[in-house]
Amino acid sequence: MLDNSTDTYKLIDFGLSKKLVGKSFKEGVGTPYYVAPEIFDGQYGLQCDIWSLGVLTYRMLAGTFPFEGDDTDEVYDKISLGNYEYHP
Repeated sequence: MLDNSTDTYKLIDFGLSKKLVGKSFKEGVGTPYYVAPEIFDGQYGLQCDIWSLGVLTYRMLAGTFPFEGDDTDEVYDKISLGNYEYHP
């Protein structure tokens, strides 16, 4: 998406997008595999988009997500721990 006011491009998930009012968000939204650990604390900012971009880059290079699990809770647990391995 192109932000005409700043002439910058933004990668967004239209289904779960929210407009930032103030300095941070307070409710968690996002596709489980792309969620940054700061979201679990309940207050996060636009920096979480960088995490999601990193996950997207990892997925394109490795063909898998860095944090996978049998259900959403397991994925969230692995994201919270931040441990992953990259096998090219």
